[in-house]
Amino acid sequence: MSNWHQFSFTITLLFAASLSIVISYYAWYRRNVPGARYLAMLMLAIAFWSLAYAFEISALGGEDTVFWGAISYIGIHSVPPTFLMLSLVYSQRTHWLTRRNMILLWIIPVATILAALTNEYHHLIWTGFSTSDLEPFLVVYHYGPGFAIGTGYAYSLFVLSVINLLWAAIIMPKGYRRRIIAILLASFIPWVVNVAYIFKIDPFPGRDITP
Repeated sequence: MSNWHQFSFTITLLFAASLSIVISYYAWYRRNVPGARYLAMLMLAIAFWSLAYAFEISALGGEDTVFWGAISYIGIHSVPPTFLMLSLVYSQRTHWLTRRNMILLWIIPVATILAALTNEYHHLIWTGFSTSDLEPFLVVYHYGPGFAIGTGYAYSLFVLSVINLLWAAIIMPKGYRRRIIAILLASFIPWVVNVAYIFKIDPFPGRDITP
């Protein structure tokens, strides 16, 4: 990655993190509004992901890059469950938000995060690393079975969230329906990009623009 590309990409990530923190603060300030608490959690997870990835690409390869890559998993795998929780509020299915269900919901994300942080002992998340042919400072991860499980679960939660939001768009009044459709359209963009990154079909292998 050229110095200019690296600098501009890092600044963009820091801007995304800052904006997410502001939204999270505003949502938490209005936490008595239905769904606001989960929106605050979601935006905080996105902020953490963006910030950690900014440090990751700034490390210019090596052990520090992998370290921050593992740290970013805290944000990455907090996004899908919090998005599902938010969608349950929008679809008026809050009866699913019991303590037992929340514990079950978070088991695989927490296990995936812990596996990423301890990957050097078992290589369940990444079996190895290489550098991008186009941008030598970018690390290309070679995934293990733990990654497949965590990612498959995350995508499953995304599908469930979309189903909930589609249902909400049907049952909600017209004014709310437009907002939910906007959320649906916006949520598809990062997930499509993420699929392209994971399956290495994007034009810049090793650069994750999802956050």
